[in-house]
Amino acid sequence: MTFPLAIQGLGIVAGFGSSNKDALQAIQNNAGPNASMQVQTQDGPIDYPVYAADPAPLKEFVSPKKLRRINKYSRLATLAACLALQDAGLDIPLPGSNIAVIVASGYGASTTTFKFLDDVILEGDEFASPTQFSNSVHSSAASHITILLQIQGPCLTVTQFEMSPVTALLNAQTWLKEKRVDAVLLGGVDEINPVLLYCYQNLWSGQIPKVMEPLDFQKQTAISGEGAAFMLLTRDEGQAPQYGYINKVSWENASGFELPKNNTIVMGADGHRVCGRRYSKMLQGVDKHNLKTFSTITGSMPSGQMFDVVLASLAARNGLMPDRFCSIKLNGDQDVGAVYVSSHSDLPQDS
Repeated sequence: MTFPLAIQGLGIVAGFGSSNKDALQAIQNNAGPNASMQVQTQDGPIDYPVYAADPAPLKEFVSPKKLRRINKYSRLATLAACLALQDAGLDIPLPGSNIAVIVASGYGASTTTFKFLDDVILEGDEFASPTQFSNSVHSSAASHITILLQIQGPCLTVTQFEMSPVTALLNAQTWLKEKRVDAVLLGGVDEINPVLLYCYQNLWSGQIPKVMEPLDFQKQTAISGEGAAFMLLTRDEGQAPQYGYINKVSWENASGFELPKNNTIVMGADGHRVCGRRYSKMLQGVDKHNLKTFSTITGSMPSGQMFDVVLASLAARNGLMPDRFCSIKLNGDQDVGAVYVSSHSDLPQDS
């Protein structure tokens, strides 16, 4: 779909911090993992490096009293959503606003899900916490955002693993094109926990990577990350938005996909060797000076493409990369999700 979306505000929370200023510093300094998490294995505990995000600044927007029963997954998403709204110059909360909320996630509220399952196993389903259950569902983050910020527009959660951001953006285009809403508050969120790292250890046993090398397609160097990345999107109203436009979003077969010319390619490679080989094949002949990756400062996560689009838009706005780029994310051997962004709305709107 080629209906342009105006990017009015950005908000991001990741291992490097929780502001656009922190993000710009991380881009310039190529920030790496900022913490470690212990994983129990048959051979004893192992410390894994991680990109750990802190939702503590959310208390600047929402009373701590209202956050007592809200888990980290939803706090991360709500904080990034608040930052995007603030960046767009809007007051918080937004009672009566005709704004939609769309959240994309790969793993969902996995930490709370595993805690809930532990309770069921240990105590039985009769004594499992109803609060943990309500927080464990993938849609909990979107629900908390709408309740805490008093947003009354439609609310949607998309969970199609690596294609979740593209699916969310396609939905946003449809709602804005059909004038169902005035704006869409859209973002991606994922979190880390020991169970997922235990799976990492079993799938990719061996030396634990200390730094990510996503451009070395022969190595398994993925390091888990967590956080949330949001943007406020509107229709093109003729006034140039501060972060430009998403001109086109596509989900198509990788075999027929052609990389756009005269665009910086922001690729979703995030240190996984098998996926890296697919990126390597697609990027044959592409000048490395036209390639960009942000996974080295956010870590590896299914919703990573949303972080790529937000960080690239922020970098372009501040002169750290060209203002025309295409974010690509491969999903296995068959599919590719592409998001085209530029400072100008240079594609015709669908009739």
